Amino acid sequence: MTERLAAEPDTCATVIRLRQLRYRPDPIKPTRKPEATPPTRHPATRPVAHPQQPAQRSAAEATTRRCSINGGFPDSPLIISVARAHAEPVRKLYVAAHVYMILGLVSGLAYREITKIEHYSGDTQLALVHTHLLALGMLFFLIVLALEKLFTLTANRRLFAGFFWVYNAGLAVTITAMIVHGALTVYGRDSGDAIAGLAGLGHIALTVGLILLFVNLGKRVPRSADLSAVSPNEQKSANAVGQGGIRPTAPAEDSRVA
Repeated sequence: MTERLAAEPDTCATVIRLRQLRYRPDPIKPTRKPEATPPTRHPATRPVAHPQQPAQRSAAEATTRRCSINGGFPDSPLIISVARAHAEPVRKLYVAAHVYMILGLVSGLAYREITKIEHYSGDTQLALVHTHLLALGMLFFLIVLALEKLFTLTANRRLFAGFFWVYNAGLAVTITAMIVHGALTVYGRDSGDAIAGLAGLGHIALTVGLILLFVNLGKRVPRSADLSAVSPNEQKSANAVGQGGIRPTAPAEDSRVA
């Protein structure tokens, strides 16, 4: 047997090699973790978006933009209604000034063309219509718009509405009387007492509107300055200046050389 194995060394080596391969343990394979099943949720619930997602960022930016427009407050029905209620009277002032500006320019052009066609060179109230519209209309309401920005005249809605509508009605009646009277003068006709009475009613309405404006403005302008936060030294300095004295200067700092 030994001689046979010695005569066939290659065969024995092959058998041993096959046995080694047969009984060699298999390599350890990495185990995979079981996949986690997604949690079940109700169909009506919506997943919460991550703060870093683009949709959430765009919504946050839009909210920030709306807050900056609303004065630092988020959108709410109360704030929106207050903002609209404040913006409506201010918009009325701007629209009134704009309309009177257009009417003033048109009336000036109409006066020039009517007198040119009729070859009229005398005095007529048509020459004063465009100046009244520009001065009592456009410039006046621009000034009121600036006063609204400073003193918030629209805070008292009743006084402001009374001034606005009474003044506009008076100005409209006055301008209408001037146009009728001036046109009759150009065409060589006399204006009756009704035109004069109409002009008087317009001036009365203008006066009432101006009174309401100044009453509203007087309630919004502060009566006296608040001196509670002023130090006694500052009050003494202010009194000295008011009496013709010299404003005290601050003492100079000592410059010491080390």
